Amino acid sequence: MNRAHVYSLQNTAIHRARAELEQNGVLDPGLGIEQIRDMAGELNRGLRSVSSLSLEQRRMLIDRLVEMGARVRNPHIYASDLVAESAARGEKGPRKIIVYPYPSEEQLRMVDALAGQIGWQTPDGYARFCHKLFRAPRPRNGRELTRLRLALQSMIDQERVREVGL
Repeated sequence: MNRAHVYSLQNTAIHRARAELEQNGVLDPGLGIEQIRDMAGELNRGLRSVSSLSLEQRRMLIDRLVEMGARVRNPHIYASDLVAESAARGEKGPRKIIVYPYPSEEQLRMVDALAGQIGWQTPDGYARFCHKLFRAPRPRNGRELTRLRLALQSMIDQERVREVGL
């Protein structure tokens, strides 16, 4: 299955899910497409365009629509598509980072626990750090959550190295 075919299948899945959610009253019938664009913006750094989403981001959008109650089948994305996409971004090989679709309460607690292990210089250090990373007090999507988790883990590792070195 080539990339264009997966793109087309995902487009169909997104629009069918939107129509179903509008029919069921979950999305506003006149503003359903705008709500879908808002979700796309959350997944793609504020860019409110479904067509500019990557294949993986489209899959995450479809998953979110399914969680809202839509009954659609998400097209499978083959590993070769993900490798081609990462090569287009200039990356070598597939990513080795765990990416969460969007933050759950459990995942937010996990990053809060990691932040608790760090000796912040000011009482609001964690909130300031989050604001510096992604201009928000908390992660809003999977990309931000993963970025925060990796940054906090790196800070913890650096503190451990300093402790051993002293």
